[in-house]
Amino acid sequence: MTRLSFLRPIDQFDGSRRLLQELQACLQSDYYNHLRISVAFAKSGPLLRLLPFLKLWKSQGKTVEAIIGIDLLGTSRQALEFAMQNFDRVYILHTETHATFHPKFYLFSSESRAVCYQGSHNLTVGGTETNLEGGVRIELDRPDDEAVFQEALACWTSLLPNVCTMTQELDEPLIDALFRDGIIFDENVAKPKQAREDVTSPDGSSAPATPPRHTQGRFPRTYPKPPSPIPREVFSTAVQLAATSQTQPVTQQTLATPPATIPSEALVIEIAPHHNGEVFLSKIAVNQNPGFFGFPFTGATKPKLASNPSYPQRVPDPVVNITVYDPAGNVAVTRTDFRLNTVYYSTKSEIRITFSPDLVAAIDPYAIMVMRRTEEAHDHDIDVFNPGNPPSARYQQYLDACNQTLPSGGKAQPRRMGWL
Repeated sequence: MTRLSFLRPIDQFDGSRRLLQELQACLQSDYYNHLRISVAFAKSGPLLRLLPFLKLWKSQGKTVEAIIGIDLLGTSRQALEFAMQNFDRVYILHTETHATFHPKFYLFSSESRAVCYQGSHNLTVGGTETNLEGGVRIELDRPDDEAVFQEALACWTSLLPNVCTMTQELDEPLIDALFRDGIIFDENVAKPKQAREDVTSPDGSSAPATPPRHTQGRFPRTYPKPPSPIPREVFSTAVQLAATSQTQPVTQQTLATPPATIPSEALVIEIAPHHNGEVFLSKIAVNQNPGFFGFPFTGATKPKLASNPSYPQRVPDPVVNITVYDPAGNVAVTRTDFRLNTVYYSTKSEIRITFSPDLVAAIDPYAIMVMRRTEEAHDHDIDVFNPGNPPSARYQQYLDACNQTLPSGGKAQPRRMGWL
């Protein structure tokens, strides 16, 4: 008997029900053995979060196939490489006209059951976790609902290369060619401003439109629950996207050329600024994802005394916008276009950044710092959330995203961190 339920946009936004959670549950289910995906755009974020579940699925002899669109510069090279390494078969679909390939379709099936998700959810972090996306979940019993299942299956089979000339099976040389031609993008390099994800011009043409970022206060700023953290095992798994193993310390010498980096949106870490403004990051964070910090650095510090050592320094200083929130969640201090002194102290294999005195005065020990990459004119947005009793909702949400515990360094309470 066909069973239908709706995925409400507000549920995804506030985190009470997200497509990523649905996909994870289905990948763990004994009911299904085949997954077919058809999406307009894909990025590595949700795929990295699904990796442990995909490993379990594949270990049981189950299969995954995907048709991924590459229109409107919406799909990344990293997503296609991940799919090539972890799926059984991957196709790409590209239109050379003013039409756009735009479905969002996930079909789990076996000989006895099937479940189909159809809606607005692309295979991106926004599409699977933080955007206000909607859709339907259709559960089917086979063979009783076979006619409906065949209709759903046809949404997939009608796009295969033997039927649809816009579809090609993917291989590594094709990924290289698409990247050279500017059809897919590198998640570690900011996309052009006019090529924002999931945005098309009002007349429906393929030329993207750039919407205004803010509406001059006409709408309140409401934030989604943060995405789930990237699983720690992603950073130590020998996949093409992985960076340097965290078992060996990163040095300038071991990274003579810029390394591959996990395409993460943000670092979330507990901090305790020193009185001199220095904020210690983590050598684990550097080891796991050196490219996020622009490491290795090309500059060097100039010690005040000739007898003091010089350390690698990021040059020029990253330009960042910083907002510090008080324990109640209200803005306490903001700094825009702040030049963030960033130094690698090789003796301890860690990066330290330096805040100004007004920022340090507003930050309590074990505040949560969210350091986010941005496609704007500056390099990073940094938000700092102070702990409180009770903590603000955003502080607690980001604390929950810290899925790694750092060495205590002799302190009673070790710091925590995570990657979004």
